Amino acid sequence: MKPPRTLCVIPARYASTRLPGKPLKNLAGRPLILHTVERAHAAASIDWTVVATDDERIVRVVREAGHDAVLTPELPSGTHRVAHVARRINCRFVVNLQGDEPFMDPDLLNALVARLAETGTDIVTAVHLCTNPAEYRDPNCVKAVLNREGRALYFSRAPIPHMNRGFKPLASNNGHLEFYRHIGLYGFTRNALLKVVELPVGDLERREGLEQLRWLEAGMTISCIKTEWNGIGVDTPTDLARAESFFIGQTKDSDAG
Repeated sequence: MKPPRTLCVIPARYASTRLPGKPLKNLAGRPLILHTVERAHAAASIDWTVVATDDERIVRVVREAGHDAVLTPELPSGTHRVAHVARRINCRFVVNLQGDEPFMDPDLLNALVARLAETGTDIVTAVHLCTNPAEYRDPNCVKAVLNREGRALYFSRAPIPHMNRGFKPLASNNGHLEFYRHIGLYGFTRNALLKVVELPVGDLERREGLEQLRWLEAGMTISCIKTEWNGIGVDTPTDLARAESFFIGQTKDSDAG
């Protein structure tokens, strides 16, 4: 078998705090994790997709559907789970796709891999331009600040960049607040991935609870793709219901077409 140029690993943990058993929750008649796997398969730039999980039930469901899955030991994070698989595979790039993204855009996955190939950066992620004041203030919405070349300067749960009292949004923004919401999707060179899981936890990560700050604090580069894709990640029962409604809406639109 020819070694894959690009490996996609989907970390899937059964014991989700806010939605236990999340990867196996029903979405449109099938387990959530299978929808995510199929989105990865639809990306032409990905050569091999593997689900990495600590639960045999998830392994069984994925394999019975004809996809690849590996059982990993208990590990500190999804990134460590991805690295556990990548360490055993001779590939060039590794995509870390969260298992709770059943509507992931395959074109965004392709763009992630293309950016890795063309820039020589360590890590690539994605951001979405937002204007919602509630999200700006929401600590569950991670904000990103970029430099002129589109590389990340900082990520925070706090409202950043801070809007100075005298700040006036540009007329081209129709006077609206604008900020970048971080999308938790990552592409790594294999070497960068294996490096990040060996880094010690830094002060910024301890303060914010964001592992990407460990990488920035260590001097690694994170290139950000600006995307219109907004996604519907599934973290709570409410998110799952919203995803079900969205799926039904998509199906109706497809039937009408």
